Amino acid sequence: MTLNKNVIIQLLLSILLISISSTALLSSVTAAPYENQKDKDLNLHLNGASYHFKRAGHNEQNYGLGFSYKLSDSNQRPDFLKKEPLYFELDIFKDSFSDTGLTAAIAWKKRLSKRTSYGIKAGLWYAQSNTDKYNTPFLPYVVPFLETNYDTRINLRTTIVPPFGDVTYGSLMFQLIIKTDR
Repeated sequence: MTLNKNVIIQLLLSILLISISSTALLSSVTAAPYENQKDKDLNLHLNGASYHFKRAGHNEQNYGLGFSYKLSDSNQRPDFLKKEPLYFELDIFKDSFSDTGLTAAIAWKKRLSKRTSYGIKAGLWYAQSNTDKYNTPFLPYVVPFLETNYDTRINLRTTIVPPFGDVTYGSLMFQLIIKTDR
């Protein structure tokens, strides 16, 4: 697989622009930084939109719902994972081909700054339409994400789907993460 230089530049500029604009937007709300908040055990996900680098024929209104649940700390984790939270995530949404998609993943995130975290999600994507192309409805995935961290109920997550062979040409997916009180 060869990565096109223009795609890489476009991806990096998009990430930078989204990070700056989401931080500016959310900083207009009076909010305490991440260090003053405690991670909630349960968060609601509102899936809404995506941006495809090759846009022709792709659905970019990926409406859906999901949740993430913070996993309890465990002595069974490797040292590099002991200080940062792990989450189980489940989402159902209209995918890029307008089919119903379901993802189940484990997510790890680490604070990048007071108001931004980065992370990685690894999981399985289920869509019946995958069967026609890949002979299975399940596809494994590992994707990075950026997330705002304000002490407000709503934060923004941007997931970066890098170009990968004939599976994807690359996209950005946007979710609102809504903190719940238990």
